[in-house]
Amino acid sequence: MRESIFKLTGEAQQLIELASSAEPDEEQMFQDTLEGLLAVIDKKADDYCYVMDSIKGRADIVAKEINRLRAIEDKLTNAYTRMENALKGSMTALNRPSIETDLHTIKVVKNGGKAPLIMDGDVPEQYIKTEIKQSPDNDKIRKALESGEILTFAHLGERGTHLRIK
Repeated sequence: MRESIFKLTGEAQQLIELASSAEPDEEQMFQDTLEGLLAVIDKKADDYCYVMDSIKGRADIVAKEINRLRAIEDKLTNAYTRMENALKGSMTALNRPSIETDLHTIKVVKNGGKAPLIMDGDVPEQYIKTEIKQSPDNDKIRKALESGEILTFAHLGERGTHLRIK
């Protein structure tokens, strides 16, 4: 049975803990066992990298296909919009608010909702609203913390880690 990297890691951690309280004559046995276990973990890490490369490659192919399909979607949407505008323009130019055929009923209708608001000049002060938005000055706070200042309301966190696989 193949063991997971999580189980192997747990076993290695237990072994390290046991080795720290081992008798001097048992130290070599723990060291040898740990080296063997670490070799298994190293092999497992290689296997992970192989599978991860495969997954990444497949994800890249899917991303390219998504982009290709989005480009097709954009072309089709643009063609639809051009045809819709041409048909509406024709009906408007000919003052034909509706066309009925055997298959379709086409109408030029007004949009619902509120009428568009168009500003024709400078807006008087009485029609101006003022909003004040306060937010922390993150750059200033970071600079203070990086210079050694102690702030009771903020601190710098630890940077995360990531794998670099070559």
